[in-house]
Amino acid sequence: MSAITSFFRRALLFLPFTLPLWLAPSLPTLGLNQAVRTLLYMAAAFAIPVTMDLIGGSARREAFADRAAEKPRVEYGLLPRLLAFKFIFIEGLMLYYVWKRHAVGADVVILAMLVGLYYGAVGIAVAHELMHRQSRLDRWLGDLLLCTVTYPHFSIEHVYGHHIRVATPEDPASARLNETLYAFIPRSIVGGLRGAWGIEVRRLKARGQGWFSIQNRMLGYLVIVSAWYLAAWLFVGVYGLAAVAIQSAVAIFSVETINYLQHYGLQRKEISPGRYERPDVQHCWNWETRFSGLYFLNLGRHSEHHRSANRRFDALRVLDGQPRLPGGLMPMYLAAMLPPLWFAIMNPRVEAIRASRPVAATVAEAKSPSKMRRREQFQATFDRWGGYLMAGMIVALGLVSSRFGFQNSVLFGIAVAIALIAFRETFVLIPMATQVE
Repeated sequence: MSAITSFFRRALLFLPFTLPLWLAPSLPTLGLNQAVRTLLYMAAAFAIPVTMDLIGGSARREAFADRAAEKPRVEYGLLPRLLAFKFIFIEGLMLYYVWKRHAVGADVVILAMLVGLYYGAVGIAVAHELMHRQSRLDRWLGDLLLCTVTYPHFSIEHVYGHHIRVATPEDPASARLNETLYAFIPRSIVGGLRGAWGIEVRRLKARGQGWFSIQNRMLGYLVIVSAWYLAAWLFVGVYGLAAVAIQSAVAIFSVETINYLQHYGLQRKEISPGRYERPDVQHCWNWETRFSGLYFLNLGRHSEHHRSANRRFDALRVLDGQPRLPGGLMPMYLAAMLPPLWFAIMNPRVEAIRASRPVAATVAEAKSPSKMRRREQFQATFDRWGGYLMAGMIVALGLVSSRFGFQNSVLFGIAVAIALIAFRETFVLIPMATQVE
């Protein structure tokens, strides 16, 4: 019986990653002539991850790390590789839909935006895992994924620039306090390109070579990206070219938004001119939910990643004292797009960390310890059964979609999220508030 249970648990590991493919058949018919359907699909890109995080709860503190050495590498070693091929398949699927359905205008824009959003949030998380590995095959796959979204220099700047300069004024990928997302993104893109080029030129110079060399990875990336755009134009036409460009722009916006979330306002102390303290736990923002942890390959355990950059994603741990975002990836992604809301949420937390004090609890929690106990008991239920609840939710979405149509499946997912939030507010928070004097 234990072998059967183990098999199903391993199968469940891969199930969330199949979700976009379940909904893919609806993509070709999206467009302005089906505005409601299109808006629902856009909403699903954010609502489904939020729903899964509500249902899945939080992973145990050492859920991955404690047993990482015991788990077969076919699961955690090959998973990013399998996902890399899935994303390449999705790129081909996007171009196939544009060609087969003769998509034009708004249809191309909508399709490319959806692919870019998914690619930028999850696909680059996969590329991020691969670029940090020792295997040449893994690093090559990571570069290939980044080339398909016109952002290959990220693998140079991130590994050899960002990890060294993180949380300093010299790092373009570390957002400053009171810097809006829309000011940060162009600064990070331009600074990342300059940084990657400088890193590559210095590497070649140390080998006695000039910048115009076959060994220059930046030039190699330029050739691959140009070939990708040329292929899209030759086989699909100008709308294929537009689809690749639009999905790249959205993916780049997404990955830079995640950069913004992970380091906003955090800074290392300057111990002498141009020298800073070593990167530590307090220089990265983290999140800890089961779905976002699994689906984004533990990207939320960012403090541990910066401490041990080559550590396998499944072995990353929760560290004592690490700063924690008040929500999962998708809610914070949306909050960052509204600067006044973002500053209201995050600035007090940044100031608390800079002052070396814990972030203040809510008034109700401070006055009523029973509120915290009730909240923890409620959360513990989802933490314990969340993996199975997530699996059931994914199957339910697929069944509703196949039986009642795509729109109803999305509405079903949104309704579940609303019901869960309402349940929490009604049966957890409101009774607790009555205990506050």
